[in-house]
Amino acid sequence: MEYFAGLDVSLDTISICIVNADGDIVLEKKLDAEPAAIVAVLNHFGHPLKRIGLEAGPTSSWLYSELRCVGHAVICLECVM
Repeated sequence: MEYFAGLDVSLDTISICIVNADGDIVLEKKLDAEPAAIVAVLNHFGHPLKRIGLEAGPTSSWLYSELRCVGHAVICLECVM
């Protein structure tokens, strides 16, 4: 089964939601906006992630770089209304 993660990024915290290919939520977690903590949660999940999406914003560039450096497939998403 394929798994995907979405990250809601703010200055202080990150909310992580991992879903399977059917869209079922398999993990939800809110943690401090620290790269090591985020990578630990993603790696501890135990299954490879097909893609990680994070919202574009002032903190997304460092997080994008950190996740790419450890081998995760990451994309930045921007909602236009």
